[in-house]
Amino acid sequence: MPNSLWDTYSAFANTYGGTILLGVVEHMDEQDNAKRFEIVGVEDADKIRKDLWNTVNSREKVNINLLYDDDIQTIDVDGKKVIAINVPRADYTVRPVYINNNLSRGTFKRTMKATIIVRSKS
Repeated sequence: MPNSLWDTYSAFANTYGGTILLGVVEHMDEQDNAKRFEIVGVEDADKIRKDLWNTVNSREKVNINLLYDDDIQTIDVDGKKVIAINVPRADYTVRPVYINNNLSRGTFKRTMKATIIVRSKS
């Protein structure tokens, strides 16, 4: 799993929520929206899901797990596996959501609604 996934988890949880897609690459320089996103899929989606659950439940990585079983889906797109992680907005009573046991450097926020695509290195 890419490390930036956890920055994004924190940012989504601290603002509006959002969806993280593993197995989709965004070509930032592509002007044609039809060609901007490429589905590359992930290898061993089951292992990635297991690792994701282990990490999100570890207080060493994330101060709170906001996810339920239905929030993580494996989607088959033309024979390629994409993992969709729906991160809900954290209730004000548990914000800020932060990572790496570091409230000051591990708290992230974003200023607009978006779906973030994090390229998987698997």
